[in-house]
Amino acid sequence: MARSKRFTGYGYFMVQTLVIHAVFLISIFDIYFTSPLLHGMEHHSPKLTKSPAQRLVLFIADGLRADKCFDDPAMTFVREKALLSGSWRVSHTRVPTESRPGHVAIIAGFYEDVSAVAKGWQENPVEFDSVFNQSYKTWAFGNPDIIKIFTKDNSKNNIIPFYYPTELHDFAGSDLTVLDKWCIEKVEEFFQSAQLNVTLTDELTHDKTVFFVYLPGIDMNGHRYNPFSNETHVNMQLVDDGIRRITSLIDGFYGDSRTAYIMTSDHGMTPWGTHGSGLNHETLTPMVAWGAGVASLTSQEISMNAATSMLQADIAPFMSALLGISFPVNNVGNLHTDLLSVSLADKAELKLTNTRQIVEQFKVSVENKRKTTFSWLFRPYASLSVSGAVSMLRDISSLIKSGQQERAIASCDQLIELALDGITYYHKYDRFFLGACITLGFAGWIFYTLVFLIERFLQNSHVGDGDFISPQLWWALRIVIILLAYILGMPMSHILYCLVPTFPIQYIVEKRDVLLHFLQDRVKDPQLSRNILLIILVILGIEVMVLSFFERRMLSLAMLVLAVTEYKRFDWLLSCIMLAVFPLLPAVGRGANYYMVVSCGMFSAILLLFTNIKSRMKYFQAFLLVLANVVVMYTSNSIDMGQGLPLLSQCASWIILILTWILPLAEEKALSLRGTTVVTGLFTLYLLMSTSYELWFLLCLILFLYCWNKKELSGSNLSSLSVDFTSRSIVEHQISMDDVRTSFIYLLSITLAFFGTGNIASLNSFEPASMFCFLTVFNPFSMAALLLLKVIIPFIVVACGFHVITSQTGTKQDGVFLIILLMSDLMGMHFFMWVQDYGSWLDIGTSISHYVITLVTTLVLIILSKFSQFIMTYCILPAKYYKSFSHKHS
Repeated sequence: MARSKRFTGYGYFMVQTLVIHAVFLISIFDIYFTSPLLHGMEHHSPKLTKSPAQRLVLFIADGLRADKCFDDPAMTFVREKALLSGSWRVSHTRVPTESRPGHVAIIAGFYEDVSAVAKGWQENPVEFDSVFNQSYKTWAFGNPDIIKIFTKDNSKNNIIPFYYPTELHDFAGSDLTVLDKWCIEKVEEFFQSAQLNVTLTDELTHDKTVFFVYLPGIDMNGHRYNPFSNETHVNMQLVDDGIRRITSLIDGFYGDSRTAYIMTSDHGMTPWGTHGSGLNHETLTPMVAWGAGVASLTSQEISMNAATSMLQADIAPFMSALLGISFPVNNVGNLHTDLLSVSLADKAELKLTNTRQIVEQFKVSVENKRKTTFSWLFRPYASLSVSGAVSMLRDISSLIKSGQQERAIASCDQLIELALDGITYYHKYDRFFLGACITLGFAGWIFYTLVFLIERFLQNSHVGDGDFISPQLWWALRIVIILLAYILGMPMSHILYCLVPTFPIQYIVEKRDVLLHFLQDRVKDPQLSRNILLIILVILGIEVMVLSFFERRMLSLAMLVLAVTEYKRFDWLLSCIMLAVFPLLPAVGRGANYYMVVSCGMFSAILLLFTNIKSRMKYFQAFLLVLANVVVMYTSNSIDMGQGLPLLSQCASWIILILTWILPLAEEKALSLRGTTVVTGLFTLYLLMSTSYELWFLLCLILFLYCWNKKELSGSNLSSLSVDFTSRSIVEHQISMDDVRTSFIYLLSITLAFFGTGNIASLNSFEPASMFCFLTVFNPFSMAALLLLKVIIPFIVVACGFHVITSQTGTKQDGVFLIILLMSDLMGMHFFMWVQDYGSWLDIGTSISHYVITLVTTLVLIILSKFSQFIMTYCILPAKYYKSFSHKHS
């Protein structure tokens, strides 16, 4: 049955492309990043005659590495407590090593999924329990973005925040220790005021209270200088002294030796001052505890071996045990009883409470999965059942009653391990089925795109649709799927994943004769051998691009091979070789070199002035280039001298950012004029965000696109100086195998634009120096937007260059885009099949990042295609304004 033309056009296909890739993108979060949180569990409190501590003080020194804490003489007081009167551990964080997930793990005892982290700093995407919720009262001092993570479900109003002014969180401030000083002094003022406030004193003397002190200075100095700088060392001394002062103040205020203290960090930092990925420098953090209820392990020496390790989530049950409060219901941490200075009976009771709380989550996991699965299809976790867990809890209780506490604690460890594995099993229960649906949908979509390309751009004669299966049967199949899913109570997203493969498969079945007819024609093609060789080379090239996600240097190999294909053209050979150098260099972000930035900027300004482009914008843009160079140097010098971001530099930077998008629209449509204006504007904006060699990379990328344009025009009578995008004189040619080569070079350029100066770890890392010309006061959304803009500028440059090439050569852009879509989808399918949920957290996070980047790139290519067409063709001024100037170029 033939479909209506209304639903078979290219525009309809593009809508389908956006929808299906959005589904593929969302699916990875729904399959691999569903929230680990469970609801409906009961709280479990330890049955103790007296809690180990009456109150707890939690210090979190943002960005403090374990080795710096234990080895640097700046942390004298903390190290003394660790060795002489307290306990210590090396805490292992998980990727992403950012502030929000680190604080959630420490205070709530579970690891947030990445989708929750990505939903913002201002509030929680889901409600969760925490040590703060279970305390009588928590007084929190520090960053509002951190403290507000835990106040969404503050129905008891038991969390009292003291926020520092956000304007003080300035990465370019003259004194980056000011926030630490504010927090320390605020705590001192608070206890001094309590001495004059009877009501507050009564509140403070209540048991099960928590004081949370957040100290961000080490992180800020680490970002700006590095963790080994003198500035960071001085900040660590300040933090150490502040912890000493607060400890002395609180001990003096209460005078009862019933206060427990814990000092830890949310994440570490690389030697060059970033965090976000999974290097040991970022994942290893200190945990030092002393005071009431804390065991004194004076015989140990501090070392970084496995015997002294704990998971970051294990800190939450440790704090709950010290206070004798209910463990957070979502906690997955395991209590380390050797850190506690209590009787063996109390250790066993606390461990049993921890075990019951985790088993409670296991029971809810089983019940939830039973509700959404037919009983005859349900596959229970083989190693542990609900009845088996209940039986083990009874046996542990019996061991405790009979005085066999050590055996009971060992049994608890065994049961906790089984229960956590069971929770993970049920959390991933539907993963294989949903993954199979998406894989089938992916394969179907790739063939769907291929058939659509053949029918619309490659088939010379019309071939009718097949009627092997009527559309009514397809819709009947979909209705059956929906009914079964509804009966099982499956989420709407899961129903959608089940339906996704049916649509492309239906289209392929209907158009099977089109595919067969095309293959028969190609077999008769006299250039069959050449075409097969080209396809093999392109497939190998796609595999090289896939490998470049793991190893950037593969892009250098690809560019060198590309250079050899036209080795007689010196400009092409040189531009390819220059680009091949950058993937061999260390990733950008390991230290700033503004002299390299400015040298490239000045060279580009001179290059622009000496071009023979007669643009009315040329001299003004050259001025903006020089101004941007001055802004970069002036700003970097000002920040280095501790004078912050100059107002003039900030204003100039934002003006240049705005002009970047306005000036091209005021330029003529002639190719050389509009193209030069667009590229120069983007280059100037990128200059303001550069910290090292990335500006040279963008310049070489622009020169490569220019040489590629010349190569494609070789043999053509068209002049790049005379082409007007409104002209209809260029006749579009039929899609050919040469367009496959052109599409491959474009996709390779896009990949190079992404990985030419960085890798997954560097892209995940937070590096504020790139934004110092625009803002320095911490603002996660503004900073994220600027970082995203920096990442996407090379994409826009490549998209505009490709638009120019296809416009000049008369290539059917719609057909070429379909070829690019096929290639990128093949890459995406690779990464979907390689997504892993085992190994290190860095491996897991990296595999998913690869898939997300590929899918996002596909969606971005669609947007960039339209955006490049807009910025290269649209004019904001009337046509008569250009008339007199245009005659000079005719």
